[in-house]
Amino acid sequence: MDWRGLLTVLPVFMAGFAIISLPYVKYTVPVIEGWTKTITLFQIPSYSIFQDIPENIYSFPPIALLFLGIGNFLGEELYFRGYLMKKSAFLGEANWTVNSVLFGLYHVWQVQQTWPMIGLILMFGVLMKLRKDLWVMVGFHFFVNMWMAYGT
Repeated sequence: MDWRGLLTVLPVFMAGFAIISLPYVKYTVPVIEGWTKTITLFQIPSYSIFQDIPENIYSFPPIALLFLGIGNFLGEELYFRGYLMKKSAFLGEANWTVNSVLFGLYHVWQVQQTWPMIGLILMFGVLMKLRKDLWVMVGFHFFVNMWMAYGT
């Protein structure tokens, strides 16, 4: 367990992410989001739980939120940073960048929520390169999802 990463680096990184993301979310996201809404293939169906984000996604029953958290924050980090980064270590210094791009591509089905954030997704790879600790990544993933749902 990287206690220095969890208690020192993660809070500083989260604050930096929040400051950097504010202008990005204010000026870039609406443009990309507006563009994705004009393409029929990318439109979210009215029956989807992702239709009214952020209001609906975190108002699920607590048990659903538990499974969402396990599958999302923990599951994605275990797969992308815990498993896939080790398997792609032969890429050397490009490993964290490739891993971040793959992480973004995995979220391609969430076009209107994820595509506008594509510029910020590289922050996941940067933090993993700096700390090399899954728990720091799980904490950061949780923060980013909450920040994007409630903070912006």
